[in-house]
Amino acid sequence: MDEGWTRFLLEQFEFPFTNVQDAEIKAGDLNRNYDVLVIPSMSTAAIVDGLKVGTVPPQYAGGLGDAGVRSIKAFVENGGTLVLLNHATLFAIDRLGVPVVDVLKDYRLPDRRQAADAKPVEFACPARCSGLSST
Repeated sequence: MDEGWTRFLLEQFEFPFTNVQDAEIKAGDLNRNYDVLVIPSMSTAAIVDGLKVGTVPPQYAGGLGDAGVRSIKAFVENGGTLVLLNHATLFAIDRLGVPVVDVLKDYRLPDRRQAADAKPVEFACPARCSGLSST
């Protein structure tokens, strides 16, 4: 859903954009064709591992894998801009080595994707803001 809303905004404000498939990211040399990559809200596992073969059409199965992670890291190191929305910000911590910590990682509202033993939320933040802090 997050990807759809992002696409809607880009279209409404007439920003030119291209959908990039996993294979192109894995191939590398992203700076040749792109200035900015936008990754919608999804978990690190969803970005890296993707959906299982047989559950979606073949072109949508799998994720970026280690090759894609290396390619995105090189893209950023070579001056590209990476925009990560909501939960995708954790990808930068988990796989790109960005020197920040998720100060909310132990304070999630329990839902079907999170552990039942998550600590209760001790503060409120409208619009589900990120809780990232530099180390």
